[in-house]
Amino acid sequence: MAKKSKKQGGQPGNNNAKGQGRKQRASNAASQIEIQEARSAYDLQATRFELAGLTRATEALSLFGQIVDPYDAVRDEHGDLWDPIGATFGNRGAGFATEMELTTSRNICRNLAFTNEFAINGHENRISYIVGTGHTYTVVAKRDATVSDDTVKLAQSVIDKFVKDNRWCARQQEIVRRIDRDGEAFLRLFIRKDDAALLVRFVEPDQVSTPNTEQSRPNASFGIETEPDDVETVIAYWIDGESLPASEIQHRKGGVDANVKRGVPLFYPVHGGLRRAEKIQRNMDDTTAIQTAIAMIRKRPQASKTSVQGFVTDQADVTVSNTVTGKTTNVQDFGPGTILDVPLNTEYEFPSSGLDASRFVPVLQSRLRSVAARLNFPEFMLTADASNANYSSTLVAEGPAVKQFQRLQATQEEDDLEIMWMAVGVAVEAGVLPENIEELVKIQVGKPRVMTRDEKQEAEVNEIYNRMKIKSPQTISGEIGLDWKQEHENLMVARDADMEDFPALFPPPGDDDDDEDADRNGDQDEGDDDAEQQSKAAGSKQEVETVPELTLNGAQITAAAGIVGTVAKGELPRDSGIAQLEVLLNLSEKQADRIMGSVGAGFKPAGLTATVQKASLKQQKDEENGDGADDSEDDTDGDDADDS
Repeated sequence: MAKKSKKQGGQPGNNNAKGQGRKQRASNAASQIEIQEARSAYDLQATRFELAGLTRATEALSLFGQIVDPYDAVRDEHGDLWDPIGATFGNRGAGFATEMELTTSRNICRNLAFTNEFAINGHENRISYIVGTGHTYTVVAKRDATVSDDTVKLAQSVIDKFVKDNRWCARQQEIVRRIDRDGEAFLRLFIRKDDAALLVRFVEPDQVSTPNTEQSRPNASFGIETEPDDVETVIAYWIDGESLPASEIQHRKGGVDANVKRGVPLFYPVHGGLRRAEKIQRNMDDTTAIQTAIAMIRKRPQASKTSVQGFVTDQADVTVSNTVTGKTTNVQDFGPGTILDVPLNTEYEFPSSGLDASRFVPVLQSRLRSVAARLNFPEFMLTADASNANYSSTLVAEGPAVKQFQRLQATQEEDDLEIMWMAVGVAVEAGVLPENIEELVKIQVGKPRVMTRDEKQEAEVNEIYNRMKIKSPQTISGEIGLDWKQEHENLMVARDADMEDFPALFPPPGDDDDDEDADRNGDQDEGDDDAEQQSKAAGSKQEVETVPELTLNGAQITAAAGIVGTVAKGELPRDSGIAQLEVLLNLSEKQADRIMGSVGAGFKPAGLTATVQKASLKQQKDEENGDGADDSEDDTDGDDADDS
């Protein structure tokens, strides 16, 4: 009995252990179920979001054709707006007759500039080519003007201060953007009293409007008051209801004639084409999204509609109801590696396998090409697609885009110089500069180059121009983006640091070829100062007489550059090149030699190098074979004989 009792006494411990194991397994199973349920709930929520997005895309496509343009009611069969009754057409050259139409056109193009990727690209490219990294402004003395270097430097400091105070490079870029986006840019001028500085600030086009009290005056329309009989002579601008004199405002407008008061945005004539291109792009994306969202289509040719619906309902993992349409969508989840068991006569079709959205791309390109034609752009500048364009052949001197950018640069240069001289005028009124400063100096503008360049050839041409006294080092420095004054100072520092044979790119200010010629003739004794001065005077006189003879036309300059380039490449001896310059361009030997410069010194024919290399290789090969040993011994004997 005791043994039995002991056995019975040990059973409760075993039962407890087994019970705990069963509880643990049940807990683990419950946890697995909870994890699976949470994962299913997550997948269900993700599926609902996808279906909601697909529903919105489908509804957007279905409603797309129902959007109505309110202006459609006042357009003729060609799409042109009717003329308003009683409207005045003083601004008809701009395509709008009232300030409301002007505001509408501006808002349309502002929206394009903020939302349309092609319009944004067009704006940015025009800024890059017209302004680039900014224009440079250099004050130089006028020819035959008597002005001190200090006065020129003082005028330059005024310009530099204006550029710095107004962050002119960034403001130039914004000016181009505003003219293109709004059709115009209004710049208001302020004078800072404490340091006599001119400040420039923008005025929004919406602020320029004629007050109701002035609407009856035809010469005060569109916020601009002009002479009654001369629309190009502006008297005042109405800004926020206040009349400001024209001297305080600079108005730059684009795309209109001189007698039109307000400008037209760049993209207004083609805003419809840009929107259609945007719609084509969007519809291509939506179509692709819908086709790729439908994983497959299951077909049952011999089944009835009821049986198909029942089969779909039975197979559904999730059922989603659309509160808007009242329709129910059945969703079946196919996990990775799913194996399907389907009834007989069931077919599966995968629509994404036949997807080909690329067939719409030519239509989009055609639409954008018409927009690029309005901008006088190569296609790649608007679409960023350079696959069918050659950059180097597009931006050549004769290209229409280059011509347009150069024309726009010239217009901006003229407007910018007007403001620069206003800044100089403020300095004159403050007594910083003399009153006749405009008669003494001029402002040279350096603009970014539009054309593609061969830097080596360009440097050779610039050297020729400089030797011919028709292009200054300052101008060359500005064209290649360097500050001539700073580079000259750097060269002086390098010379002072005893850098032997350091090449001076340009002669220092005040030096001329006559001084260099005098230096080359050797040092002069102190007692010969008078003779040296007479020699310099004679040289200066001779220089004045020979400069007109060096005046060449464009074709002659190109021919001279070609001859010098041929000599530089080693294809023509130096003396032959000088002879060609003398005969073809009717130059004297001295003039031809000056144009040629140091090019061609130590000339070797282009084919001679290869011949020398072959002879050297042959000699090396003979020496390796031992053929040169006997020759060497013979030479040694001969040398000994000569020595004896």
